[in-house]
Amino acid sequence: MKHLYPIFLVLLALLTVPCQTTAQDLGNKVSEANLNNPDDVLLMAPPRNINQKAEGSPYIDDTFSPAQVNNLEKTSLMRYNAAQDLMEVMQDDGSAMVLSKAIRYRVALKDGSGKVYENHVFLEDGEKKNGYFIPLGSVGKDKVLYKKEFIKFVKGQLAKSSLEQDIPPRFERTKDRFYVNEGANGDLVELPTSKNVFIKAFPEKNLKSFFKKHRPDLKSPEGLKKVLEHYYGQ
Repeated sequence: MKHLYPIFLVLLALLTVPCQTTAQDLGNKVSEANLNNPDDVLLMAPPRNINQKAEGSPYIDDTFSPAQVNNLEKTSLMRYNAAQDLMEVMQDDGSAMVLSKAIRYRVALKDGSGKVYENHVFLEDGEKKNGYFIPLGSVGKDKVLYKKEFIKFVKGQLAKSSLEQDIPPRFERTKDRFYVNEGANGDLVELPTSKNVFIKAFPEKNLKSFFKKHRPDLKSPEGLKKVLEHYYGQ
């Protein structure tokens, strides 16, 4: 693969740094030009599995699918680990590495699904993180609606008596969430599912009459796209 730089880092925290990470942050393993070149890919050793004995799967799709990263001509076999918010890349020896989030990626699956993943900085509980999102289309000038897939890890429980059975740990697919690049520096912010909270979050236009007339479903991408296009004037 063109321009592959395997980087073995111990600190998992580096996986969630913003895209403005500098070469020094990566231990001077790469030059500043590498971080700004859309043809470059940085690979890191994957973190330890959450729990190999857990039921279910941390992946949206367990299968490694052919995918194109940024402007690279050659495709790679990849899959999305939603439980840990990582994009895995299969190596020639069958092992997996993960994309370092020090670079902005566009991962286009070539499995016929048309699915595209992009990593962006987003806000969660007031904290900045870096994760993978699926762009769903423009909703205004320089504004895009995104979907984020979630799988959570649920710890197991030991039986409290001989009449009960142990509950094994498991991975559980949870509801998708939707975001728009409304934050500072284009950071993604989660869209509320409550009408009243949504109206307060977007105060620059009176949305009450729009909600009353159109009754958009804030839990569906179609409903969100309708109200955001109205808000941003598209």
